Amino acid sequence: MLFNTLDIFEIGKDDKILKVNYKKKKFIFKNTVQEKNISDSYMQNKKLTKKILIMCGQEIYIKKINVPNLNGNALEKVIKDELKFYYRVTEEIVFSYHVLRKNKNNLELLVFYINSERLEKLDIKTLYNVKAVYMVQFLYIEYVNRIIDNGNYILAFNHDNYFYLIYCEDKILKADDVQIYFKESEIQFQKHIFNFCRINNISINSVENLILAGLNNYGSFDIKCGVKNLGYLEKSKIYKF
Repeated sequence: MLFNTLDIFEIGKDDKILKVNYKKKKFIFKNTVQEKNISDSYMQNKKLTKKILIMCGQEIYIKKINVPNLNGNALEKVIKDELKFYYRVTEEIVFSYHVLRKNKNNLELLVFYINSERLEKLDIKTLYNVKAVYMVQFLYIEYVNRIIDNGNYILAFNHDNYFYLIYCEDKILKADDVQIYFKESEIQFQKHIFNFCRINNISINSVENLILAGLNNYGSFDIKCGVKNLGYLEKSKIYKF
């Protein structure tokens, strides 16, 4: 990725838009950010490079569905109609999907959906040169999947003002939880993990690794799986586009 061809913005707490800076020569993000508003002339400038928007603090809803084996716009319309019916919503739906199984007639999909009210509120569609909108959870999952072999894991990490718990099975997101910055004792943290597993019907025996990032205060756990602490992760490691 050539960092100087993209502008990266995080949409975080209270829907504040933060421009992520970096040192071009060393390709390392600085710790400083610049707060922007959707109506700023900088954001509306048609001549600027492409923009990447990263949604933070947003829970991802997950649903398994079966649909006809279609392609392109026809498939997206079927998925969107299915989600609108299930969640009883009328606004535009933002989603992505993963194909679990397919045959000649049908597709079994795992659909990832977010509440698009935040995007509607921010009026992102008025911006020019938006290349993509990413959920920060998927960026961390992609990073972890590159560095570990085990496919079944729980990932716990802090990113700015939010705490995330993620369960992946075969390296695919199956459950997640998002909270405002979580700062508890090791005992409370472990209880939180067990409660997350209980709510999402995750067998703790199926978890091969507990992976921590940005959580240096926790060291020992009464969990029968490997524990890997990645320490603090530079955003340059996570933001690979």
